[in-house]
Amino acid sequence: MTAQESRLRRLLRSRVLGPSIVRQVDEELDLHLELLVRELVAEGLDERAARREATARLGDRQALAAACGRQARGTERRLRWSIFVDEVRQDITYALRQLARARSFTAMALLMLAAGLGATTALFSVVEGVVLRRFPFAHPARTVLVAETWNDADSSFSAGNYVDLAAGTRSFSALAALQFTPLNLADGPEPARVLAARVTGGFFEVLGVRPILGRTFGAAETESGEGALAVLSHPLWAARLGADPAIVGKTIHLSNQAYRVVGVMPERFDPTASHEDLWLPLVFTPAQRAQHDEHYLSVIGLLRPGTSAQAAQAELGVGMRRLPPRFPQENAGRKSVRVASLSSYVLGDVPRRLYILLGAVGLVVLIACANVASLLLARGAVRQNELAVRAAIGAGRRRLVRQLLTESAVLGLAAGTLGIGLAYALLKLFLGLAPPGIPRLEETRIDGGVLLFAALLSLAASLLCGVVPALRAARQSPQTLLRGGMASAGASRDRLRHVLVAGETALALTLLVGAGLLIRSALHLEHLPPGFDPSGVLTAVVGLPRTAYPQPRSVEQAFEQIVARLEKRPGVRAAAAGSGVPLSAYGGNNGLLPEGRAYSAENLIDASFHLVMPRYLETLSIPLLAGRTFNAGDRAGGDRVIVVSHALARRAWGDANPIGKRIACCEDAPESRFKTVVGVVGDVRSRGPAGAVRPEFYLPMAQAPTDAWSWLQRTANLVVRGNSTAALATALRGAVHEVDPTLPVAVVELEDAIHQSFAEQRFQTALLLGLGLLGLLLAIVGIYGVVAYFVIHRTREIGIRLALGASRSRIVRHLAIEGALPLASGLLLGAAGALAATRWLEGSLYGVTASDPATFAVVVVILGATGWIAILLPALRATRIDPTRAIQAG
Repeated sequence: MTAQESRLRRLLRSRVLGPSIVRQVDEELDLHLELLVRELVAEGLDERAARREATARLGDRQALAAACGRQARGTERRLRWSIFVDEVRQDITYALRQLARARSFTAMALLMLAAGLGATTALFSVVEGVVLRRFPFAHPARTVLVAETWNDADSSFSAGNYVDLAAGTRSFSALAALQFTPLNLADGPEPARVLAARVTGGFFEVLGVRPILGRTFGAAETESGEGALAVLSHPLWAARLGADPAIVGKTIHLSNQAYRVVGVMPERFDPTASHEDLWLPLVFTPAQRAQHDEHYLSVIGLLRPGTSAQAAQAELGVGMRRLPPRFPQENAGRKSVRVASLSSYVLGDVPRRLYILLGAVGLVVLIACANVASLLLARGAVRQNELAVRAAIGAGRRRLVRQLLTESAVLGLAAGTLGIGLAYALLKLFLGLAPPGIPRLEETRIDGGVLLFAALLSLAASLLCGVVPALRAARQSPQTLLRGGMASAGASRDRLRHVLVAGETALALTLLVGAGLLIRSALHLEHLPPGFDPSGVLTAVVGLPRTAYPQPRSVEQAFEQIVARLEKRPGVRAAAAGSGVPLSAYGGNNGLLPEGRAYSAENLIDASFHLVMPRYLETLSIPLLAGRTFNAGDRAGGDRVIVVSHALARRAWGDANPIGKRIACCEDAPESRFKTVVGVVGDVRSRGPAGAVRPEFYLPMAQAPTDAWSWLQRTANLVVRGNSTAALATALRGAVHEVDPTLPVAVVELEDAIHQSFAEQRFQTALLLGLGLLGLLLAIVGIYGVVAYFVIHRTREIGIRLALGASRSRIVRHLAIEGALPLASGLLLGAAGALAATRWLEGSLYGVTASDPATFAVVVVILGATGWIAILLPALRATRIDPTRAIQAG
């Protein structure tokens, strides 16, 4: 802009933006009227006639004034906006120039802010994709999961209960039941084990999701018994069937049965987060509709518009309470239902854990903001003369504040831009390291919403960093600053910087305490004995098709033949089969009743059920505590025997010897209902190290209950122990294929399964530890920077003290004490804050409390020691000041 343009702009601003528009218009109209009157008088009219004539010529003054006012206001708005844009451009240009000039300050501030903003953006993208993004159902708010409750715990439905309740409910637009079934897929490069969901006709109506190919099936087809239909998941269609666009109408073979493909669902369709591969019709036989005892169905529903989950729960509860009198044994303890959103069921505890991590990242951002605010305060002190000169030549306080806030905003947006680049890298790393089991994680991406969040966060961070330093700098008196009378004293008594140091110390301590608690919890879990020895043990799940193995005895014989071949393989020390292994879908559940007790819900013991071959317990090295395990004599027609876990024995008989006692389970026939306890084995943490120990019992496979293989869907786990896992895997596959070459075999090492069970805990611990260490680093940098600033700006004072005879140790002690006060305050505040914040971690802690004193003590010592070192370094450097040069420089 030229000097002439600048003068013209100032003139217009003073003329147009100075007096009010109304007054300007009135003055202009009065002037115009007077000039017209003078012209008429000069033409010969007297003054009164001239004024009447001039007024008439002028016309409607009010309308003219309004029109002029509108035009003036428009001109004013345009001019104000032009001036504002011009000033903003000047502020941004000046800010860029200032930041480029102070390279060290700019680099440090950018790095600190970018680290916090990048981590927050990456984690927010995960939260947005997993938790906040709308579920891909037609009506997610109305899509619910319905569960029976057994003794106040969630349970599955029986077919009879589901049919009876579904027929009488009016709260749902649609209701559907599903049962997960592992099957053998013969199509594709080689046989594979797939997970099918058998669903009733209302399933796809509840979810309201259309297939990308073909169609789904409805209630009419399931009720008519036309069950040989299949709807494929997108991953199965793409990976196993070559993404064949003409797949609809073709046949696939599942466990020796042909199914006609009628549709393919969209790519991310995974309604229960179970990663099922396909959906098949679930058709109830008349016998199943009358069965109220076997509880194996999950139920989902679509609420009618205007119906709440509470209202539906109340209605179903009334129907549920009518069932026990009709079926007293089958429904003992089942008096109510729970209705909750399907999304909350899918996500489980994941939102809480993600919000904990997002909160931790937020603390890192706050620490970074505190550091940058300290740097801006220090920079403001350095720029006091510059600001004083600008104020003295006419810059108002508002103008100075805006300039300084513009610098903060430019810094924040630059850091945000760097942070977005960092977020892409961090998100890729997060997705690569994240353990399996986090639902909808594949939907995570940095999209427009995440970028908008990053931009707003950057602006908020810049405002948080810059508002206090800007207001403080603009509040100083120009005359005082130009004289330099308060600079040194203000630097030496800067309480605000002490507050910032205390705050970031407190935030860092909170982060480190959370990480420390998770570390102690993980160590506790890893030292918990699982109840078995997984070293050198391989397992493989094998499912036998019903068409090839129709009778229970044929299933038992097949597993006996496989195990017999396994035992003959070189390198195999022990082999067996059982209905599941620890850390897998481990057997089923059953209610047990000790002999002599009345049949009631209170007396039934919910326990995990395992159907096993002899040597199963020995192969897994589950310790025998009393009695014996199973042997070849425990056959069909012999005495009915059972082995119980220690937890079940204590629950059933307390401290009494359980050997020889009888307990009822699994059978309806009186002659086979009671089993005699022949052994007690150790408790197994079958649901992972973090899971509670449950009562468990084992039955010999040769004495399998009548319907056991139907419950287990003709599926069992082979377990084999040996020295070389590679050789064992070959032996296991070979033994299975010698008996039936069509069976798929997927081998897993039990040690890998245990390691995987710790993956989620380790992942959360590692993330929180990394954030804690980043917070510690930022806090130490902040403490060091503040103390170093004090030393630099008190150089003259220190030189004078040294010249007057003060010892160097006294100088160090004085500076160290001054720096230690905000550190100590921060440690106290952080301990109190951590006590409150770590309550959110209680659901993730095992073997340690949220207020564990040892963790708090260790973190306080670590943070205090590192902070003390950060204080001592600049304090020791102060003792090397040359008094003469310091005084001359001052």
